[in-house]
Amino acid sequence: MRLFILTFLLFSFSLNANDIKDLIGKKITLNWDNASCSYNLHMWYQITGNCTNQVHKIKNIVTDDGFSYIQWDDVLRNNGEGSYNEVLFYNNEGVLTHASLDNIEGAEWYYSSPQYDIDEINYKDESELINLIKKKLEFHKEGALIAAKYSDDSEAESYLNCDQNFLNEISIDEEGEFSFLNDTKNKKLLSKMEKFYKIVQSDKGQEEMEGVIEVFFSGQELEEVPKPFKKFSITEFSSYLGLMFAYSFGCSGMFNNG
Repeated sequence: MRLFILTFLLFSFSLNANDIKDLIGKKITLNWDNASCSYNLHMWYQITGNCTNQVHKIKNIVTDDGFSYIQWDDVLRNNGEGSYNEVLFYNNEGVLTHASLDNIEGAEWYYSSPQYDIDEINYKDESELINLIKKKLEFHKEGALIAAKYSDDSEAESYLNCDQNFLNEISIDEEGEFSFLNDTKNKKLLSKMEKFYKIVQSDKGQEEMEGVIEVFFSGQELEEVPKPFKKFSITEFSSYLGLMFAYSFGCSGMFNNG
């Protein structure tokens, strides 16, 4: 990796007016003389495109001296013969540069500066899975804002600046660990979540929550909904409680291993 970075530095300069991170959340189309590829760089740091039928994780890597590039790995060739890694960065003249490296011993990086267009992503052309992730991410961003609204100043700052890695991971949910937190089908879910937080902040709500938290952290199952929350089903109450704890720990960066 060190050699990889040093090679890039020959083509770039750390103080560049263009920021490669600005491409995240956009569609970029690269046009070479004999080929064209379109990439959708989603806000949750995954990439899709017409030159691969896979979904890849994006890494935005910034070196100590400020050199920034976007990388995604192990792109399978359409003919099934091998794979390669891809990189985007701005060179010292502010020109967008694409680089690729075959995953074979002794391979060298191939650099090019194709013509390119930057557009908004058209999610109508994306898969159901990608659109579901988008919906989840938007839901959790709104959920964190609701948590901030009913928190004191120090906690609110954590929610307002919620750790993006946490929001991305809970929305992508590759292992299906957060399915009970990701039921975004109910259009009234966010408004009901706000009602939940209002009750939590009330005197009766806080009194009842002490017992609920004991049950929650003991690993036992809640048998009935506390009286102040009687308008919620036990499933709803458990989901909102789970979200409350998830945002409390996750937004602060506690689950961020990066």
